[in-house]
Amino acid sequence: MMPTEQADRIAALEEEVADLTKALTGLTCGGSEFFIRRGERFVADIPACVEWVRRSKQDAHRRTVDAALATREAKAALTALQARVGELEAVEAALVKIAYVMSEPHLSGHRVVIGFDDGDDAYAAHKAVAEAAKAAVAHRAEAQQ
Repeated sequence: MMPTEQADRIAALEEEVADLTKALTGLTCGGSEFFIRRGERFVADIPACVEWVRRSKQDAHRRTVDAALATREAKAALTALQARVGELEAVEAALVKIAYVMSEPHLSGHRVVIGFDDGDDAYAAHKAVAEAAKAAVAHRAEAQQ
């Protein structure tokens, strides 16, 4: 090769190295740890850049898997809460079934009076309310963890 051809070839290679350095380091978060000195120039530290990109991809995959697991757990928790709401609505319906509202002209509005047919009804209502209260306390404690 002639001197000018060699110089042109070197210039082209230097330009290609600069482009590759920009492309490779552009895939990283940036910083001097992704460069090494080659003569008078700083170029991409290929192993450091490749390792950062590989780790970044692995982290992204891990976050995707974690999000899918969290979504699955949240759906399971929602299903459990919906079931609990159904149980509490059943308790409420049972209590409403045995309660009645009365209004008398001499009273200042409506009063809710819980009426029971017998002691078994009263005990069942008390038990349902106590269980609902325990469940609410347990749910609050679980939510705080």
